[in-house]
Amino acid sequence: MVGTVNRSVISYSSRGLSTAYDAPVQRVSSVNAPYVEPDLRVRQYFLTYPQTRAKIRGAIAKSFTSVDSLLAIVAFGGNRNLEDAYDGAVDLLAECSGYLLWNTAITLLNLTQASLRYQSRSRIAEQEIFWEVLIRGIGCAYHVPAQDRLQMLGQLLAMSSAAEILTRRVVKAAMIDSLRNLADDEGVDKSEIRAYIGLFVIPSERDQYIRTYAEEALEDLA
Repeated sequence: MVGTVNRSVISYSSRGLSTAYDAPVQRVSSVNAPYVEPDLRVRQYFLTYPQTRAKIRGAIAKSFTSVDSLLAIVAFGGNRNLEDAYDGAVDLLAECSGYLLWNTAITLLNLTQASLRYQSRSRIAEQEIFWEVLIRGIGCAYHVPAQDRLQMLGQLLAMSSAAEILTRRVVKAAMIDSLRNLADDEGVDKSEIRAYIGLFVIPSERDQYIRTYAEEALEDLA
C-alpha cells in the first residue's frame, strides 16, 4: 500500500538547517534494501507509514556513522507535510549513540549561529523546531546512560548565554520536559535535575510562562 507526500529536500550549510519541499513522491510501506547510504535510509524511514517505523528504526539507526544523518532526521522532524514527522524524528534520535547526538548538537549550534549572521534575525523562529526535536531526542536516548544524557542537556544549558536559539521559549520548554522525564530513569542524580530546572525560575528568567512551567516541573519532582 502506498500514498503520496511532498518530498522533503534537506539542506544544511553556513546559512543554517532548512527543510524545503518538492514534487509528491510515493510513500513506501516497508524498507527492504540490504544497504543504502544512511541519509537515504532516513528519507525512507519518514516516507514509511508511522505504524511501520517502530519495526525498522533500530536497524536504521545502527547504520548511522556521521552527524549528517542525524541532521537529516532533525530536519525531517520539522517537516509539517509528513505524517507524525515530529514524533518519528524523536523516536529515531532516541535510538542513536550519545557520541553522535552530542556532535550533532554542536554542529547544529554552529549552523544556527552562522545562520543568524546571514539571515534576518526574525527567522530564528524557523530554527526552533530543529532544536526542540533534538533536545527531546537526547532526553529519550535510552541507549545512553541517563546521567550522560543529563550532562549533555546541562552542557547545552551552559551554552545558552552565548547562543540565542537556546533561549527561545519552545527550546526552553523542551529542555524542561526532557529534564523532568529523566527523573524517571535509574542512575540519575535527581538533585542535579532539580538544580538545572531551577535555572528557569531565577529572577533573571524574564519569561513568566517558562518560570511557571519550570515551577510546575519542580513540584512534580518534589
